[in-house]
Amino acid sequence: MDTGRLRLTSGRLILAGAGLIAAAFVAVPVLTAIWPGGLAGYLTVLALYWVLFCVPVGLLSGAFARGMSLRVGRAVWVPVVVLVQALSYVAYGLTKGLADVPLELLALGALLAFINAPLEEFAWRGAYLSVARRNPLIQAVGVWLFALWHIPLMLAAGVTFGESAVTVVFGTAVLGTVWAVAAFWTGAVGWPIVGHVIVNMVAMPGLLAANM
Repeated sequence: MDTGRLRLTSGRLILAGAGLIAAAFVAVPVLTAIWPGGLAGYLTVLALYWVLFCVPVGLLSGAFARGMSLRVGRAVWVPVVVLVQALSYVAYGLTKGLADVPLELLALGALLAFINAPLEEFAWRGAYLSVARRNPLIQAVGVWLFALWHIPLMLAAGVTFGESAVTVVFGTAVLGTVWAVAAFWTGAVGWPIVGHVIVNMVAMPGLLAANM
């Protein structure tokens, strides 16, 4: 097989993200309202997203081949910015009742975080880093596609979210911007993965607790 023909370019990567969003507008209502329904349907959407989008994009963009590195080079400020942002989200989570979430849901949420965050970072920051390293405009498009991908998720039937769609999209755009900047300046996705895992370890248990 000629893998060169399959390798993602910037244009193909953007189309893949747009296609994901379009498909999710159909898949999310169906899987959450019809079968398997509710939270089970939402988690099914996530599993399909990991397998059908994140893994292929990570492979075809060359993001997985770059690996996960915590190197920062001269960008010694990156860990500080990423951790301050992530820990600020932890503090926000505590104000929303994170400390009251049962231990078993915290553990399950942590498991989901350790799956979702690395896969998303390889598929979004890592992929865009691999195909458009020095093009900040393409990087910005990737950030907004990542944020917009969360809109159809908010259409999940029978699933309670703690925030409005507008808050989720703009909040995700802010998070994605910090992670994209970190990846851009370090040339690696290690610190974005660290920040994303921490954020998801707050968000995932909260989602589970609100719907179980």
